[in-house]
Amino acid sequence: MLLDFDDSSNDTDLYYVEVSIVDPDQNGSAFMLQTASSSPVAIHDLQPATPYYFRLRTHDASAPSIVWHWRSPEEGDTIQCTTNTSDVGGVYALTRRAGSQAGFDFVEVQWNITDDALKSVVQNNIAFEACFSRVGSHDVPLGRRTVQVAESCDTSSGDLWRQFSIDTVTESDDSDRKVKVLWRRFSGMVPGSTYVVTIKAGSMRSDPYVIRTLPQGRNFTELFRISEYTVDFDFLANHDSASLEASSAFLTNTNDDNFFNLNVSSPPVTKYCVEHVLQSEAGTGPSPQIVDSVLPSDAFAEYISCNGPEAEPRTHPEDPVCICEAYADRLIGLEPASVIDAACGIPSVDPRTGQHDAPDCNCSGSKWNLPPNSDRYIGASTVWEPYFYYQFQRESYPGAKVAGLWYSTPAGGACSETQSVGDGNCTWKRHAVATAIYGAQLMEHGWNNSVRRFDCSVLIVLKPRHVFRFTYLCVDVDGCMCML
Repeated sequence: MLLDFDDSSNDTDLYYVEVSIVDPDQNGSAFMLQTASSSPVAIHDLQPATPYYFRLRTHDASAPSIVWHWRSPEEGDTIQCTTNTSDVGGVYALTRRAGSQAGFDFVEVQWNITDDALKSVVQNNIAFEACFSRVGSHDVPLGRRTVQVAESCDTSSGDLWRQFSIDTVTESDDSDRKVKVLWRRFSGMVPGSTYVVTIKAGSMRSDPYVIRTLPQGRNFTELFRISEYTVDFDFLANHDSASLEASSAFLTNTNDDNFFNLNVSSPPVTKYCVEHVLQSEAGTGPSPQIVDSVLPSDAFAEYISCNGPEAEPRTHPEDPVCICEAYADRLIGLEPASVIDAACGIPSVDPRTGQHDAPDCNCSGSKWNLPPNSDRYIGASTVWEPYFYYQFQRESYPGAKVAGLWYSTPAGGACSETQSVGDGNCTWKRHAVATAIYGAQLMEHGWNNSVRRFDCSVLIVLKPRHVFRFTYLCVDVDGCMCML
């Protein structure tokens, strides 16, 4: 789907298009968004014969950052369009093979074909063909070029056709729908490229599908961001986010509705794809790519805490500030007591309530100082389960298991919409397309945002004429722990 809009206004510095199934003017929520610096915007990989609503949002160029001050939609900012019907009697539902990872010089795609159509292909000895149209670099806005390529896919336009026979394709039955699911790996692709792929069998042709290969020396990481202090998307610059596992641990164990208003005002939980380079061990430049899909926290810069109350009065939700990692984040990351004590000191405990404060933590003598490279490179800290089980620092934390990563994305290293990673010393880039689900939708689908509690029975022998303070930490793993 190609969307045109007026981008001549000098007081707008960024746009995004919300995509939803239900009219947003009738309380429909976007499941996808795509940012752009100019018109047009090409929305890819939509389902055939499906009505969609598209709403344009514009950002005030005078705002201090892109995380807030997106203008409210006006009349005419929402349109409804329906995609064309696909030839479901032939090749359809072309997509990346489920579970496959992007490669430097190969792609894996899968598609559906009806059982009758596949029998015709086999009986008539029809060869499958794959068309790959290289649009350009993987992070160049596609615009109108994609639509032109999709309308014509043949050798006369310079497209590359690859022919293959059915016996080179792995099959799996889906008898309920009477279709076959076929897939194939195609090698010899150009690294760091965007392709429009079409699968063909005789007169049957799939809808085009956009697929990308990895550039050399880059990492791609999914970051889940829960919007704070707003029900709009607040993007990533000078914010903290998490892996899927760590985000789930946070949501499952946080019932403070004042923090993100999960079941009240329904903020989005947004999944962003971020392309980035890692700091080197020497701290002088990017390290080689780590191919493993789960990166350890020590491959990143040191984690920093952003947009938190510890940074007041300098920080503001519309223009967040990052500081040296805060005390609570260090406890969640289970840093040894020797490390926390050196950076933060020992918290003061109220003898009447047993509650303790959260002392400021210092990097090089001040909470405003950031560790080397943390102001330019993505930082990370390991998150553990049981989540936030330990409320005071210890030298070791028995029973803890890795549960993902926190991420910090400093604005100082962010690439603009039109930059590639490495341009102007930028080290990370939020890709234009993101997907979202809202707090209210999570609740509707059965999410329980209350911390689970268990009944505990503890036998304690007390000494006479002594005063004791008891603290119960109840979690959903390993029962309860009583601390004296």
